[in-house]
Amino acid sequence: MPMPDFDDLYQPPEAMPEPSGPLPTDPGLFLRWEKLRVFYNLILTAVVLLVWAAWFRAMIPIEELLFASVLGALGANVCYCAGPVANAYAYWLGWRHPAVTVVLFVAGTGLSVLAAVVSVAGIAGGFLP
Repeated sequence: MPMPDFDDLYQPPEAMPEPSGPLPTDPGLFLRWEKLRVFYNLILTAVVLLVWAAWFRAMIPIEELLFASVLGALGANVCYCAGPVANAYAYWLGWRHPAVTVVLFVAGTGLSVLAAVVSVAGIAGGFLP
């Protein structure tokens, strides 16, 4: 095993390559996620309405569904904030590819869709208020 050259210990490190993509503190990352929030809310709204119309229309009055949907939408949008935070951490860990945002968005939206379906079924079954 070769010995390190101790004369080079005090030399500055090699320059790091410039990152490709927005910095975690850059408004571009935040704006990208805010644009995706519109699609997120449209997807969840469509899922809730389709699940209700297909299976639970006779069990849940529309007024009750709308009230529960407003509360659910507030909670879902709070949970949505985990996406930009996770994206910023991924950036700091060196995962700077734009596909990271897409994967996080798809995974988070998938979990939210599952939660929305379970919530509508729970309301219909009387398990949720």
